[in-house]
Amino acid sequence: MHRLNTSFLLVLCLFKSFVFVAQDDRTNLALELYENFHLQDQLFSTNGNELFLKNIDQEQQVLPSFSLAKSTFSTKSPLDPPTLDLDEITPGDDYEFFLEPTTGNVFRTTRGNVAITSDTGTISSATITVTGNIDANELFAIPADAGGFDIYFFTANNTNTYNRAGGLVIQVAQTGTSFTITETSNTPIPNAILEDFLEIILYGDLNSPYTEGLRTLDFTLNDTTGGSTTSQTLIHVVVAPDAVDDANSVNANSVTPITGNVLTNDTDNTTGGDVLSVSEINVFPSAVGTTYNTLYGSITVQSDGSYSYLVDTSSPAVAGLTSSTSLDDIIAYTVEDSSGAFDYGILTITINGVDDPPVAVDDNNSVSVGVVNTATGNVIDGDGSSGQDLLDRPLSRLIWENEFTNGAAVGGQTRTIDGVNVDFTSLDPSGAGNAFNQTSQNTLTNGGHTGYLLFNIDPATNPVSDTQLIIDFDQEVFNVGFLVTDIDYSQGTIWQDQVTIQGFSGGSPTPVNYNFIRTGGIVEAGSDTFYGTGTAVEEDATGNINIAFQAPIDQLVISYNYGPNVTDADPGGQIAGVSDIFWQGDNVVVVSEVNGVAANVGNSIPTMYGFLTINSDGSYTYVLDQNNPAVMALAAGATLIDTTPYTLRDGALNTDSANLIITIVGTLDTDGDDIPDEVDLDDDNDGITDTLENDLGVDPSADADNDGILNFEDADNNGSGGAPTCTDGNTDGICDDLDTTFDRDQDGVPNHLDLDSDNDGIYDAVEAGHNQTQVNGVVSGAVGTDGIPDAVQGVGNENSGTINYTLTDSDTDNDDNFLELDSDNDGCNDVIEAGFTDNDNNGFLGNGTFGSGLTVDSNGVVTSGSDGYTGTNSDVVTPGTAPSITTQPTNSAICPNTNTTFSVVTSNADTYQWQLFNGSSWDDLTNSGIHSTVTTTTLTITNAPVGADGNRYRLIASSSTYLCTVATSNEVELTVEDVTDPTASNPSPITAQCAAPTPDVTVVTDEADNCGTPTVAFVSDVSDGNSNPEVITRTYSVTDAAGNSINVTQTITINDTTDPTASNPSPITAQCAAPTPDITVVTDEADNCGTPTVAFVSDVSDGNSNPEVITRTYSVTDAAGNSINVTQTIT
Repeated sequence: MHRLNTSFLLVLCLFKSFVFVAQDDRTNLALELYENFHLQDQLFSTNGNELFLKNIDQEQQVLPSFSLAKSTFSTKSPLDPPTLDLDEITPGDDYEFFLEPTTGNVFRTTRGNVAITSDTGTISSATITVTGNIDANELFAIPADAGGFDIYFFTANNTNTYNRAGGLVIQVAQTGTSFTITETSNTPIPNAILEDFLEIILYGDLNSPYTEGLRTLDFTLNDTTGGSTTSQTLIHVVVAPDAVDDANSVNANSVTPITGNVLTNDTDNTTGGDVLSVSEINVFPSAVGTTYNTLYGSITVQSDGSYSYLVDTSSPAVAGLTSSTSLDDIIAYTVEDSSGAFDYGILTITINGVDDPPVAVDDNNSVSVGVVNTATGNVIDGDGSSGQDLLDRPLSRLIWENEFTNGAAVGGQTRTIDGVNVDFTSLDPSGAGNAFNQTSQNTLTNGGHTGYLLFNIDPATNPVSDTQLIIDFDQEVFNVGFLVTDIDYSQGTIWQDQVTIQGFSGGSPTPVNYNFIRTGGIVEAGSDTFYGTGTAVEEDATGNINIAFQAPIDQLVISYNYGPNVTDADPGGQIAGVSDIFWQGDNVVVVSEVNGVAANVGNSIPTMYGFLTINSDGSYTYVLDQNNPAVMALAAGATLIDTTPYTLRDGALNTDSANLIITIVGTLDTDGDDIPDEVDLDDDNDGITDTLENDLGVDPSADADNDGILNFEDADNNGSGGAPTCTDGNTDGICDDLDTTFDRDQDGVPNHLDLDSDNDGIYDAVEAGHNQTQVNGVVSGAVGTDGIPDAVQGVGNENSGTINYTLTDSDTDNDDNFLELDSDNDGCNDVIEAGFTDNDNNGFLGNGTFGSGLTVDSNGVVTSGSDGYTGTNSDVVTPGTAPSITTQPTNSAICPNTNTTFSVVTSNADTYQWQLFNGSSWDDLTNSGIHSTVTTTTLTITNAPVGADGNRYRLIASSSTYLCTVATSNEVELTVEDVTDPTASNPSPITAQCAAPTPDVTVVTDEADNCGTPTVAFVSDVSDGNSNPEVITRTYSVTDAAGNSINVTQTITINDTTDPTASNPSPITAQCAAPTPDITVVTDEADNCGTPTVAFVSDVSDGNSNPEVITRTYSVTDAAGNSINVTQTIT
């Protein structure tokens, strides 16, 4: 299907036929109603202002529809001209789109809700004038009252009427290309009715071929006060080009760009010919003519269609390809002609794998004599700039249509792909998804790819929790990649795709990094989240996010929801897709030889200065031979080098060799005080003698059984005559891991060499209690020949081999402070009481334990923490009490713009912070806005607006003398609302002679409301239809500030009981006969309610003649029927 420029209206069939009847030809025209929508709209339905959200498939259920609210018009000043907005979605009042008409189909002439404003809320008439390159069979079609449609060919003259609410009858009178819209009785047409009517006027061009060019529709409105306005719909009738998808290929190890031209196979369909060009790459205009980074390489596409693509040979996914596997790098491009009509195409670069030999690189490690005598590592993992990720790996693909039947839900399923078990878990805590959510759609196309996993949500409320698909692999997989498709936006508040993509490994909560390429119209929001701002076309590679993980993962989590611009309480339905997922397995490289001998692999062999075992998977263990004469003679700070060659081999039997190089460091004088460790009584100069730094009281640096292994690491004699608690897997007599007696914190550095024996971030020299000056854990000043700092021996006791203080044991549990994580046994670890960081609350500085997140230097000082080893804190040795909440706060319900407080009562707390819940986390409050006293036990809320309704608060109470825990109050909720109707009594009935008095809101005297003073307003007068007496029911509304309202009524009786007045006319004398009766002789007739009517009643003669006396009677009657008679004597 063609795609034009950003203002082009895509034409989509709703698969519902209608019959269009021409006014001048009653022959049925079997036409199909196509609905048009802008690239950034959704599909209109055929009934009024309802919209379909998205179609999954014409054969499947159509998703529920939603209604657009009719726009309101602003209050206008008298004599202001009306306004007409034909396109409410974009700025301005005009509507412009590009269109490829199809024979037998019609299209909307307005977009979204038409919006009209006028002085009186009505329009007296409207006209539509069509100009431009008009074909013979162009027309308007309007739904007829009797069914079907009325057809108005622009070459004909027609008149039709359409019944509307309230008895209105709209008439459309056509003279050629001019159309006049009026009400048949000249009644002004309400704005809302005319808005609806303009929205159902459809345009069509039945010519084949049709004429390209602009059609201009001038919509003119005339209001009842003489004002008028004109807005336009501009229809650019065009023939769009056809972009044919392109393909090329390149080898994974190619360093030479491949070239081509994406326009070569594209077609210009414009009459007379046109020039095609490339206007966008991945919907980014700025990417044309510049180097654009793709997922697996880079491409430069010129406007003339020529391109140059260079594969990224350093990409782990590319480097991992073998000769039997390949990857596709997908690039969307836009082909456009000079009129702005365009189509999308896809350039697919297939990257063909090649078989690369393994790359062996020298590996280095070290041991320290008497301190760290064992080195471990992996000679394969260390090779290459990115480790084993550069090695060839087998490629696996999860192809939805191969693994699931069409429409099948994937949640709860397990599949095995190339030996990898893949589990699928669907989570939808809010029930946002419908029956199609997280199902395999095997025959549909999305993002230019056929067959995909569908996300489909349509909840009844907003916001909702994410619907998630969790994919668990039973082993780490490498270089995972896939497409997320159809991420776009309604350009309103009803739907907007948002997706969060995260991968995890080894149970770590920290997401694994990945590379991505997004097409235009997608925003990267941070935290691995993306949302749409444009419109995706299912057949093309638009609205796509291309993902490639850079490190192995064993879990993939894809979360789907509405984007930030969706504010509707009942949002519309929306969909997105996930393409096939591919990954690469573990490498197949092994160690085939050690020191040139295959049999050495997996076995311990002697080296120059020790013993080495290298296994086939690359793991190795090196143990220093401390009885080796060269090692025993190694001076402090001197080094020896022990080198062993090894060979790597891959599955194709390619090999490469390198060396494992072990550097041996002489460190027998650990503290550098020129006293050898074997005679140094304080090997780390922390002021604690070595014998006091273990529970046995033995010298850890001595060799009790003279086997060449020092007591602290001797597996069969720890200096006490007994064996320590340790393992010796290789039976070399050396503990693989030290007994806790000698290494309390199990960081591999024995206590007597460890300046922080419990890894709590406090130097042993501080916790010991000698109170002497220390720098970086080492006691300052001179050191005697016994290796003990003089400062802890006292004057005269230097070189005595003793210390002059007792080690501090604050809780008297026989475990000295420097070895204990909670010295005062108050339940709060020393690291916290010292003011340092311990996020996992295990008592160690920083996070983790040694070997799992925590690292130390050669002195046993923690190097992975963010703080530590500074200052002192008396709380470390002084027991404290945790803060608590003794009286919880309670919920509060108040009227808008009033005040309230929340209060708590605490114990053992001296610091307070009130917090507000933001929907996902808690924010600390500051003294601003409606909030004050936010750092006290009472939170004050002043002039709370309705917008604060539903706010949730809590208090965090803490203690400066107990830092381990804080007290958190219960959550409380603020309710700011007024749902109570005001009150008022009906005003007293009144009686009037002539007419009802002017409405007067002061007759309602007792109006009242719980949240303020309500407003009284006149509503209506309703007559009972009688006269004299006439009873009028007058209604007043009583409304409070929240809109709660009641009505009260007053009965007004109109009864005119007063007769009119008039005087008898003056007597007259006539000669022959009485003159004709003349009511004007009554000259002073009057009435209290208006002017009465005088009428002749009768003439009565006295029966005489000449003279004859006639009594003439006139009646004087008022509108209520009250009447008197007056008489005139005629002689």
